Amino acid sequence: MKRAVQKVGSSVKTVPVAKKQKIDTKQTKKPDAFCLLAIAGPHAGCTEDSCWQAKIDDINNIGETYWNVFSPKARADAVRRLCQKAEAAAEETETSSDEGRVWVYFLGASSKGGAKMTHTRNVATHWAVDKTADDWKPFNPKMSALSGKISAQTCALRFDKLEYIEDEGLHVDLWDYGEFEAPEKPVKFNQGTCMQVVQQHDNSGHKDRMKSHIRPVCARARLADPFAVYLQCREG
Repeated sequence: MKRAVQKVGSSVKTVPVAKKQKIDTKQTKKPDAFCLLAIAGPHAGCTEDSCWQAKIDDINNIGETYWNVFSPKARADAVRRLCQKAEAAAEETETSSDEGRVWVYFLGASSKGGAKMTHTRNVATHWAVDKTADDWKPFNPKMSALSGKISAQTCALRFDKLEYIEDEGLHVDLWDYGEFEAPEKPVKFNQGTCMQVVQQHDNSGHKDRMKSHIRPVCARARLADPFAVYLQCREG
């Protein structure tokens, strides 16, 4: 198997390269210590481009937006633990508060058509940090509809910044990350797992790593407190 040299900070590492995948190491971003990785794709009732624009408009108009997530690797409590750990790490190293902010990177699928459209179009009307408490709050009526599959396992991520990347000038290497609470496990996506909370960990030598590991970044969004909330659909 061929190998590629990859610059990480001031050091250089050599990693195996999957066959038939061309890599420009100048375009591969330095890994974040903590982040979320997601496969970008259209939601029910809108195209991928219109989804990005609606969310960007929300932030410009009301200062926030929410993104519906139904993935066993990105539960609300895990998202909040990751954000808290990132903040604590920034405080420990006395870096700026912005350095402790967590980003979500929306990645291109490994093959055309790999990201399927969600077909369920329930619209969330209320949110809560604790789904067992009686403190459900309505979403801002000026926000775009938050639609998709809504269940007890569904959560929504709160963003205060979103950047849509039109060209393929930025890439993420999945081998640079592992699962948040089990970093020795490599990042793997499938139809049931579209998003994961992850932390930096070299999994380039793991036998179960994904072959298609260099992924273009379609967009990135910054998480804002309370980071992840539970959803309800109420009629009327």
